[in-house]
Amino acid sequence: MHPAQGLQRLDDGIEAPLRHQLSQLRLQALEAVDHIARVPYGTVTIRMKRDGFQSDRLLIDVKVSDLAALLKTYPLGDPGVEHVFDY
Repeated sequence: MHPAQGLQRLDDGIEAPLRHQLSQLRLQALEAVDHIARVPYGTVTIRMKRDGFQSDRLLIDVKVSDLAALLKTYPLGDPGVEHVFDY
């Protein structure tokens, strides 16, 4: 671990940011076109139409401390959470 640089060495030798330093994540979720997003944990920052699909793509900013609760609200899949960004 390199605390001065804020990096940790993972099992495969790759250095990555220390996970405990993250305070917020961005999720990409899919939701039905006619559904009004009511996200109880986090904030919907963008809602985009998907050509040829019956769902919209949402970008949701969420605190790390609320991530588990949000994942219980939005299951994985379509509709649901498509991707979690940790940057």
